[in-house]
Amino acid sequence: MPVIRQLLWTALLLLAAALPATAQYGPGQLPNPPGGGDNPAPAGQGMAVPDYIKPGFQMLYTTASSTEADAQGKGGGAGMGFTEYTIVAVDKDKVLVTVANYLTPQGMPLTAQGAYDPSTDPKAQLVGASSYAISKLDVQGGNAMWMPVKELANWQSGNGVEVQRGPWVYQDKQVNSATITVKGNDSISSNTYHADNGMKLTSRNGFGPLRRGENGTNPYNRKNQSQMQLITTRQIDLPMLGAKWPDWTKKVKKMNYTGTYSMAVPGVQAPPVQLASSVEFTERGEDYIIGKSTIQTQGGQPTTSAVVQGPGSILGYWVHPDVLAKLEQGTIDQNELMRTTLTYQVQDGNLGQLGVFVLTNKTQSFYAVSGYNLQSGALTYMSLHTAETGVTIEFGLSEIESD
Repeated sequence: MPVIRQLLWTALLLLAAALPATAQYGPGQLPNPPGGGDNPAPAGQGMAVPDYIKPGFQMLYTTASSTEADAQGKGGGAGMGFTEYTIVAVDKDKVLVTVANYLTPQGMPLTAQGAYDPSTDPKAQLVGASSYAISKLDVQGGNAMWMPVKELANWQSGNGVEVQRGPWVYQDKQVNSATITVKGNDSISSNTYHADNGMKLTSRNGFGPLRRGENGTNPYNRKNQSQMQLITTRQIDLPMLGAKWPDWTKKVKKMNYTGTYSMAVPGVQAPPVQLASSVEFTERGEDYIIGKSTIQTQGGQPTTSAVVQGPGSILGYWVHPDVLAKLEQGTIDQNELMRTTLTYQVQDGNLGQLGVFVLTNKTQSFYAVSGYNLQSGALTYMSLHTAETGVTIEFGLSEIESD
C-alpha cells in the first residue's frame, strides 16, 4: 500500500501540471524527428524580476537528497535526479512556475571531478510535477531561482547571515558569485547566485540534528540534507507558448475527470483502483489562471494541490484548436541533457480523435501522455505509464462546468 499511495500522489502532481502517459493513447508511428543582516526588504513596491524571467524560460538543476534512518542499522532514503523550472506567467506581485521532477534510478552520471557528465545518458524518469507562485518575500528569502542583482549586491554579513563573494565555476567558465548562508540551531542553508545576472547557481541545505558519528566539521551533514546545482537554462520556443485560449475558457469553472490506477503483475489479475479528480479554477489574471486539483481514491481522503496556466504553459488544461491544427506531427521538443523528447501525433482511441503529446526518455522507461480534443482544445485524456513497475494511471475528461 505505501507504494500505491506514493504513485497516487505522483498522479495528483502530474494532473496538477498537465504533464501526464500511455494506454488508450500513447506512443505510435511518428514521422522522423527533426534534427538576515542589514539586508534590503522594501515593502509596498511591485515585484522586480530580471529580464530573463519571462514565460517559457526554463532552468534545469541536478538534485540530490538523503535522509538518515531514525534507528541505527535501518536504511535511510536517498535519491538523485533533475528539477526543471518553467516560468508560466509574470504578474506585478508574483511569478507563476511549474516544476517537473525527474529521478535517475541508476544514479547521476558524474565526471571524475564530481560534476554532471552530459556525455552519459542519465536515464531520467519523470516522477512528479507541481505548480506554485513565487512572491517578493520568496525571492528575498532565497526561495526562488533568482535574486535581482541590486538586491544581491546589498546583502551583508550579520545577524546569523554570512555573505561570501568570489569566483564560481558555471558551465566550465569562471563567473562572479555571491553566497548567502543562514545558520540555525538545527539547520543550515546556503544559496549561491551569479552576481552579474542573479541566477541561483547552487543551493545546499541541512536540517535536523547532526547525523550519528558526526562532530560538526561538516555542518550540512544532518539528518535531512539536499542540494541542487544549475546546469543549463533555455528559452522555449513552441507554438503553444503565448497562444490565445479557446473561448470556453473565459467562463470555465471546473473540469472533472475519472480514472483508474492499475499495475501489471505476472500471474495476478488485480482489478484497477477507481479514481476521480476535479480541477477548480479560483483566480484569474490578465493572462493567467490559478486553481486547485483534487484527487479522490476509493475509500481514501481527498488530496489537493495548486494548478496554474498562463502564456508559458507548454501543456495545460487546454491548447487552442488552431495551434493543434497547425502542429506538424513528430518531435516538437527535446532535452539533450536528460535525453527526453516531446512528440505530437493525432490518434484515434476510446475518447475519439485527439491531439496527443507524449513525453518519454531515450530508453522509453516511462511515458507521459496528454490528449486534447481537436475541436475544443480541452485536455481530454492523460496517463502515466512506468515500465519497471508496470503501473498505469489514466484519467479521462467527464465534464466541464462553466459559469
